[in-house]
Amino acid sequence: MWASVLKFGYWFIVLWGGLLFLWHRDLLPDPFAIPVFSLLILHMAYVKGFLGSLLNSRVFTYLGDISYSVYMVHMPLILTLFVVLLLKGEVPVPSKEVNFVQNWVGAFIFWAIVIAIASATYRFIEQPARNKLRIL
Repeated sequence: MWASVLKFGYWFIVLWGGLLFLWHRDLLPDPFAIPVFSLLILHMAYVKGFLGSLLNSRVFTYLGDISYSVYMVHMPLILTLFVVLLLKGEVPVPSKEVNFVQNWVGAFIFWAIVIAIASATYRFIEQPARNKLRIL
């Protein structure tokens, strides 16, 4: 029953749109987002059509492969950037004025660095470790 409901791509837009709207309005506490993300992941497993083929593309498959490395790398990078700013004498505080372009550019650069480091750790640490564990 659920597979027939979740195979349609509009749920992806509805769930993401709802999440973004509620977060933008600061109406969604993080613990309530967990079930929505669970539905989103379940939906992506069953989706067909253009969205299904997009999610099964090489780019998204690779991002899925390195996702554990991304998970392991992103927080140490955030903490490193924070410490570097503190050592430079700059205290990162939220600005009263939001510069969306600057925030998006900063987020893009940050995630590009995270993906580059995660790719390296996946290639040179995670894959060799998996290969050695398979031999055991």
